[in-house]
Amino acid sequence: MRFLVIGASGAQGGAIARRLAAQGHDVRGLSRRPGRPTHSQGDRPPGPLPGGLTRAALAAGVRRVVLVTGNRIPCQVTDVPAFETRRWAERAMAAAGLPLVVLRPPVYLENLRAPGVRPAPLRARLAAWREEAA
Repeated sequence: MRFLVIGASGAQGGAIARRLAAQGHDVRGLSRRPGRPTHSQGDRPPGPLPGGLTRAALAAGVRRVVLVTGNRIPCQVTDVPAFETRRWAERAMAAAGLPLVVLRPPVYLENLRAPGVRPAPLRARLAAWREEAA
């Protein structure tokens, strides 16, 4: 199966792209940071995003788009670009008629373990919790 992972050079998108590729899927990566590795194969779809992406997806017969916003989006419009770009992308994809599933996890536990994000004692407790849960 073929997948396009937007944000494939980031922590979450990179993990998703690597996992899909390890499972033998054809993975294409897209990153807003030119030159960064995306752990995938293929080229960027033509045109500005998400307009070019939605047109390309519709033309290719995409069966499902899963949009992971990385956090909750407030109900009211804000002046926070991180919220509003996600809101805009979701609305553009839905308006284009793409079969869309939106996931808005409030936090990724793996991100809390990253160096410099939280104090080391918290990282150690999270690692212990994760080992117990496995």
